[in-house]
Amino acid sequence: MPLTKKKQRELVLQTLFATTCVPLDESFVAFLMDMHKITKKQAHGVETQVSAIQKKQTIIETLIQKSVKGYALKRITKIELCILQLLMYEILEEKLDFAIAVSEGLRLCKKYSNPESMPFVHAILDAIKAYV
Repeated sequence: MPLTKKKQRELVLQTLFATTCVPLDESFVAFLMDMHKITKKQAHGVETQVSAIQKKQTIIETLIQKSVKGYALKRITKIELCILQLLMYEILEEKLDFAIAVSEGLRLCKKYSNPESMPFVHAILDAIKAYV
């Protein structure tokens, strides 16, 4: 069964967040397949997207830093930063529409972070629009 974009985005976010604690290794694909009942191809797709996001991390974080004037990146929670990195990657590389990015950012904040962080993530995404 194919992964919906919504489900893939969640798996990428979860994996991106996990890499803030431990690096990916060879056992990751098997773990992802077992944990989420997905195919090897789908797990590799998640792994590939996470690696691509990590390769663009400097560019993405520079854009985020420009949009949070006077606010250090280290003050942003890891999950919120991962949400922003994921969506910025999709905007820059996959040409995700800003309205969809904002909607997905709010949905992911509500599900994986604190709903009170939704306005913060929304404001950052709005500010980033000026730089892209």
